[in-house]
Amino acid sequence: MTQAVERVAGLQAQWAPSLPVGLWTRLADFRPEALERALARKHLVRATLMRATIHLVSTRDYLRFHPALAEAIRRRYRRSFDTEELLELAARVEAETREPRPARDVRALVDPERWFRVLHHARLLRVGEDYVAADAWLDRPYAPGRDGLRHLLRRYLAAWGPATAADAAAWTGLQVGELREALEEVGTRQVRDERGRELYDVPRAPLPAGDARAPVRLLPRFDNVVLSHADRTRVVADELRRTIIRAGEVDPVVLVDGFVAGRWRRKNRRIQVEWLANVTRTARSEVDDEARRLEAFLG
Repeated sequence: MTQAVERVAGLQAQWAPSLPVGLWTRLADFRPEALERALARKHLVRATLMRATIHLVSTRDYLRFHPALAEAIRRRYRRSFDTEELLELAARVEAETREPRPARDVRALVDPERWFRVLHHARLLRVGEDYVAADAWLDRPYAPGRDGLRHLLRRYLAAWGPATAADAAAWTGLQVGELREALEEVGTRQVRDERGRELYDVPRAPLPAGDARAPVRLLPRFDNVVLSHADRTRVVADELRRTIIRAGEVDPVVLVDGFVAGRWRRKNRRIQVEWLANVTRTARSEVDDEARRLEAFLG
């Protein structure tokens, strides 16, 4: 399972219930206990990373990703006049969380008005609903920032390439100028799409045929498939994007042949599908079968 999480370059995880569904839809015979074991054994961690959002990643990826992203995470919530104070408060929070502590206790350590900015200046992990200092919890060295950036982009392209520099910037939360050089170093397979845009990919990455059919999938809230490109028409039509993405919310969606065709919700232990596009009767039957499997998984 750890390798699977690495293969998709991490899973967005600010809403923890999305994780079992996100793994179930990608792995055969997945069981939630496997995720719990991986977290308890520190093979996987939940941390603020890409786009300053909580992700589930492997520990070895976290130790490479965070140095590459730390400055981008901090500048999203930093004001020029309080940088030094935020760093001091972050160090204090880390010192007070060498063991997991309830979120309410950690928030009480700082002024409520500064809490969110301090949170993004500290290296903290989520352990259930608790916070813990990453350095104390993992007790392992971090990679140099430049090495971490190359590793981060290699993971991204292996999962989501071919992709433009704008795609990589949208996924990481970095600026194109910050990642262009490293992207060209690792994305040495370069092609142009039908619109003439330069796409990067890792060497020897598998490329399915253009007419290959993707299986139906039910994806959870905030799934990476919807969020991993600047050009989201690769997955969702423009006319549907504002329906499923709004005010910071990303709905659970139904993929048919790799594109969003509907969204779903769970009510009274049943999966209900709202179709947003015309699909064939065969596709509807396949989605119904997948929904029944998800119902059985969720219990």
